[in-house]
Amino acid sequence: MKQKWLSVSCALIWLLALAGGWCVMERYERTPGAQTRAPEWLTGRMLPPGVLEAAPKGLPVLLVALHPQCTCSLATIHELRRIVQQSRVPATIVLLMYTPGRLPEGWKQGARLNRAFEPLHPRVIEDTNGRWAAGLGARTSGEVMFYSSDGRLLFQGGITSERGQEGASAGGDMLERTMQSQERTARTPPIFGCALFAAEHGA
Repeated sequence: MKQKWLSVSCALIWLLALAGGWCVMERYERTPGAQTRAPEWLTGRMLPPGVLEAAPKGLPVLLVALHPQCTCSLATIHELRRIVQQSRVPATIVLLMYTPGRLPEGWKQGARLNRAFEPLHPRVIEDTNGRWAAGLGARTSGEVMFYSSDGRLLFQGGITSERGQEGASAGGDMLERTMQSQERTARTPPIFGCALFAAEHGA
């Protein structure tokens, strides 16, 4: 009898631990990252020299801050492709790809991520230590900023419903409507992604 109760107790403890782990994971996936306000106006000094100057004139600018080793980045790119295709609004797309100043051993950007963003034909910036992203107020991988052709901020936020989740989201719908209307969104949707900077990796 004692052995039977011991087995039952162990099984209950295992189930409780499993349930607790699932709850922690579920909470993490639905917890947005840190976010600050992006500049109201985009100027050439906010990006590496020549990026905006080389862009086609008269087009809005779509900026995306990404950490290449964040598993959520692929979902962001897939959603961005869908939104750009459905909106049918041409834009200059710039990816700010976080790169550490000193590359740790085994650092990889990921072939899947590269293949995912190729159809967008973006300008990919190796953003050393996240300098350019930080200057734009981005702190979380997956943050999207959409500026009008005259440099006015129209949209800022995330375009996935949770971390690593593809499919329709409030942020994605807002970005698509903003691209089509060229009118500023009233709300800032949450960003579900990894912290861009090491000091904030707990976020």
